[in-house]
Amino acid sequence: MKHISKLRVLLMVWGSSMSLAVYGQVATLNTSQRWLLLAEQSQHRLLVVM
Repeated sequence: MKHISKLRVLLMVWGSSMSLAVYGQVATLNTSQRWLLLAEQSQHRLLVVM
């Protein structure tokens, strides 16, 4: 029984770390996309001003 509980804990830790990694990747992608959108918007504004 102890062996099964250890495996379960390992699986829980591995799953949480994997989900954290995926969340971090998604967060970085979202931030980079937001920066790209902001840059495009500022470029459009500059073009409109000129």
